[in-house]
Amino acid sequence: MPQPISLFKQDNTRWKNLVLNSTINNGWSFRWVKNQSSQKMIHFANPGLKLPSRKVLAGRILIANSENIKNALIDIAQKDVFGVTVCFDEWKNIKKQEIMGKRLASELRNEQKIKYNKYFALLLLCATRWNSHYYCYFSLLQTKLALKVFISKYAPEEFDQEDQDETIYYSDKESETRNDKALPLDICKIIDNEVWWKEIRQLKKLLLPFCGALNKLQVENARLYDVLHSFGYFYKIWQEYSD
Repeated sequence: MPQPISLFKQDNTRWKNLVLNSTINNGWSFRWVKNQSSQKMIHFANPGLKLPSRKVLAGRILIANSENIKNALIDIAQKDVFGVTVCFDEWKNIKKQEIMGKRLASELRNEQKIKYNKYFALLLLCATRWNSHYYCYFSLLQTKLALKVFISKYAPEEFDQEDQDETIYYSDKESETRNDKALPLDICKIIDNEVWWKEIRQLKKLLLPFCGALNKLQVENARLYDVLHSFGYFYKIWQEYSD
């Protein structure tokens, strides 16, 4: 039986990053770290190693490595021969009208800094594996409040914010800024629409169990038993939901 080897703080951080990178590169669901067989395997290799919880892996560790993940997803997209695409018209409209132009992107980053004291990278939908769509929705939900404040400052005068969740107070100077850099009205309505945000949350939730299975089935060496295991996995997941 291997002897436990304790890790230094920097090695422990590197270990958690390696777990995250392996999860993403192999298209695994974050739930794999909760699997007893996974934990037994790691314990056998080194009893001193511990897998991070699913919540920590998909939360703090994922956020800390968001920039590296974005670059990895871009690399995956460039190499992806299957071209799996989600047609999400509303977000495509935002993309076409270049909401992420350099000037407005800079202003949005300022709002993120004010609201969260950190920056979040917004990942755009592209022809890539399902994981990229999951991280796109994840990044949008992370910065929801900053986006809402952002449109309150840069929306055109005809934009009506009566249905906002929070009352936003802004100065005369900020009011002038709204007129100088007005965003397209349809974009503001989309970001302000709680139904749209609800659908984003639902899409993120629905995609999670598919991220690992679908990517595994797309590789060249996929076998029939992989298909059967995936269907079994989906069946088990959806049994937990009554609706």
